Formats: sequence, C-alpha cells, structure tokens
Amino acid sequence: MTLQKLNHGGSFGNYIITIHNTINLKITNLLESLFGM
Repeated sequence: MTLQKLNHGGSFGNYIITIHNTINLKITNLLESLFGM
C-alpha cells in the first residue's frame, strides 16, 4: 500500500503519515545525540 493510496483514506492516512514522520524525527534526534552530529 502506497502513501498516495493512504492519502485517499483521509484522516487515517494523515494519522499514519504523522506517526511515520514523528518516528523518523525521534530516530534522527537519537542518532544526532549519540554521534554528536
């Protein structure tokens, strides 16, 4: 299932994308704090 297809699901698609972005942000912050980038 592509993100484009999820988008047609309305708020549910947005909910998934928001969680995905939040997880990416947390992983990025974690890596930056670990490696001091």
